[in-house]
Amino acid sequence: MIIGWIFVLVVLLIGSIYDIKSYSLPMGLVLVGLGGGLVGWGYALCVGECAWWEMLVCLLPGGLFAILAFLTKEQIGYGDSLLLLMLGGCVGGEATVRIWICGLVVSFFISVLLLVLRKADKKTRIPFVPCLLLGSLIIGAGGLQGGLVR
Repeated sequence: MIIGWIFVLVVLLIGSIYDIKSYSLPMGLVLVGLGGGLVGWGYALCVGECAWWEMLVCLLPGGLFAILAFLTKEQIGYGDSLLLLMLGGCVGGEATVRIWICGLVVSFFISVLLLVLRKADKKTRIPFVPCLLLGSLIIGAGGLQGGLVR
């Protein structure tokens, strides 16, 4: 659904700006994102696009990131996991998993590049929301998810 993709891209663009500047996300943006995700989940359930149990797939990336945030004492932020939950409601479970994986790959390459250029060390923090934004652009517009559809 193209409206869901547009919503995701706008929220991730705004979140990327905040994440790059301050390594944090404003709670208002996270709440707006989660609200949009809930609307997307409700719509998908009402029109019969997916079953309620399929929505659990949407929770996996965000849930795993929340567990990692807890285990790493917030080296991975809770805001990232909440934005992944938003993605699940807006673009569907399969696209969310693909975006998550693509974001992890993008952050890996950025990390390696920064290490090779000696611009970072192993303790350097890298904002993840811009990686999710790039992953969303690659998956959504790149056709790896079949284009801008759920």
